[in-house]
Amino acid sequence: MIFAPIHEINENRESILNQCMTILNHEWPRSETIRRRSLESSNKSLPMNLILAQRFGTDINVLGHSRISKIPAKPEAVFIESVIIHPSLRGKGIGKYLMLKTEEYCQFLGFYVAYLTTHDKQIFYSCCGYRFSESVCAFGGSSNLNLGRFQQNASSESVIRSNQSLQGPASTVASQISPSDPPPPATNTPGAPPPPPSFITGAPPPPPPPSVIHGAPPPSTIPGAPTPPPHPSVKAGAPSPSTIPGAPPPPPPPLILASPSSPTSAAESPSSQLNDEIVSLCAKVYKTPCLPKDPPCLDSPPPKLVLPEKMKITKQDISVLESTKMYMKKELSRRNAKDD
Repeated sequence: MIFAPIHEINENRESILNQCMTILNHEWPRSETIRRRSLESSNKSLPMNLILAQRFGTDINVLGHSRISKIPAKPEAVFIESVIIHPSLRGKGIGKYLMLKTEEYCQFLGFYVAYLTTHDKQIFYSCCGYRFSESVCAFGGSSNLNLGRFQQNASSESVIRSNQSLQGPASTVASQISPSDPPPPATNTPGAPPPPPSFITGAPPPPPPPSVIHGAPPPSTIPGAPTPPPHPSVKAGAPSPSTIPGAPPPPPPPLILASPSSPTSAAESPSSQLNDEIVSLCAKVYKTPCLPKDPPCLDSPPPKLVLPEKMKITKQDISVLESTKMYMKKELSRRNAKDD
């Protein structure tokens, strides 16, 4: 049995890459370009793609794949993702062996906490020693980027971005149009077009409506009351304010925030709800297995995997997966094999 980072394998490398792409795309369809780029990005500084394979004669058959990435806010933790085995090998203990070998390698790198997400394999991961946990933000991009500032200011920057998104256009307009700023001086150039109507910025505000006496009917319902004159700035046939060049944009609609009791609040979103039945089952099957001394070797190679035609994952599929995923974590041993 072979377990190694894919960037350290030179023998039959192209065949191994193609097998990994096929196994991954059978479960999560992506373009070949994206899959290859992800696999070839594997490096010793993470992200790292790991494969479980077995040799049959001169061929190396890939049985499974996993990927580990950094968690910038938790340098002691690692994020395990894209854990997959050949579809014909499920139920033979190879998936659990792959998880335990991946965790062993994470310990070798110095990590002692492992995180992952799943939307339908909670029972399997509970059998591997994982429990439900808080969410984390993994980083699977280039290892050459400087993550120091991201590690220190990830929380503060996310708060700033949230505030800016809430303020949106209103804050931008407010910063550009100040009530204390005087209007630009008028120019009386011969032949110049007349100034815009009075509703443009700088014109005095319209007079307030007359006070309404409690219990009195509105002016339009009083018999014999004259019809109120139109606003002086609105003329028949004149374009609406939104179509006049230079007119300020209308104010944004008021922001409506969901209350904690609202059915659309984050506290009640599908991603934050744990089904009681799933939690109960996970608690019953939870255990921390040990890595067996003898790997579950195969007597013959798995059948060649053929992808169905026109496999495609839609944005709706991704949205459903994101809304139902659950975070789980496992405490690993602090033993560092680098010091052995």
